[in-house]
Amino acid sequence: MLLIVSQNKEQAENLSDMLNFMGILSHSATPEEAFFEIPEIYRGILILSKGNSNDSTELYTLLDASFDTVPVFILGCTENFQKSDFYLDEKLSAAEILEAVMATCNKYMLPPPGEYKNEFIDVSVRCGKARVKDVEIPLTKTEIMIMRVLLRFSRKPVKPSEILKYAFRKKRSPDEASIRTHVSKINKKGMKMLGRNLILNFEKTGYVLFEEELSEL
Repeated sequence: MLLIVSQNKEQAENLSDMLNFMGILSHSATPEEAFFEIPEIYRGILILSKGNSNDSTELYTLLDASFDTVPVFILGCTENFQKSDFYLDEKLSAAEILEAVMATCNKYMLPPPGEYKNEFIDVSVRCGKARVKDVEIPLTKTEIMIMRVLLRFSRKPVKPSEILKYAFRKKRSPDEASIRTHVSKINKKGMKMLGRNLILNFEKTGYVLFEEELSEL
C-alpha cells in the first residue's frame, strides 16, 4: 500500500484514485494526517512536493523517521533529492510513478507495494483470482481489493469503514453494507472451493483472514 501525502488533498486523492484503479492499494493524506497512519500497513510513502521547498525536505525527514523501515519518495523538484533514487520527476504519469517506486524497492530489496501475499494466500495476480495454497479461487476486482486490505493488516481486525478507506477510490466508494455482501460472497467461494470460509467476522472489531484454519489445508 502507498501513502500519498500532500497539502493539496485533492491532488493526493486524484493520484491515489488512479493507483487504486490500477489495482494498487493507496491512501491520500495531508502531512498532519499522515502521522496518524499505521506504518505497518504501508510499503511506501510518496510526498507531492510544491517545488524547491524546505517544507518538503523537512516533511521527508520527519516521515522517514516516523515510519522507520517504510521508504519515502518525493515527487517534484527538490534540490536535495534530485540525485536520489527516492526522487521522482513531477512529469511522471501514475503508471511511471508506480514503475519507479517498484524499481527502487527491488534495488534496495524492500517489499514492493504491488505484492499481496503471505504463506497461505496470494492475491498479487491481476487475473481475477486468489491463490490459497494450490487452489485458485475466482474473485471480482472489488473482492480482490478487500482481500488485499485484510492481508496488509495481517491478523488485526479491519472494520468495514477501514476497508472503504483503503481499498476504494474516493469518488466511487461503496457503502459499508456492500462490504458485508462482498465478504459473504468471498466466503461462499471459499466454502465451495475449500470447504471453509476465508474471512472471519468479529462484529465489534471487524474482519480477519482465517489464517490458522488455512494453514491446516
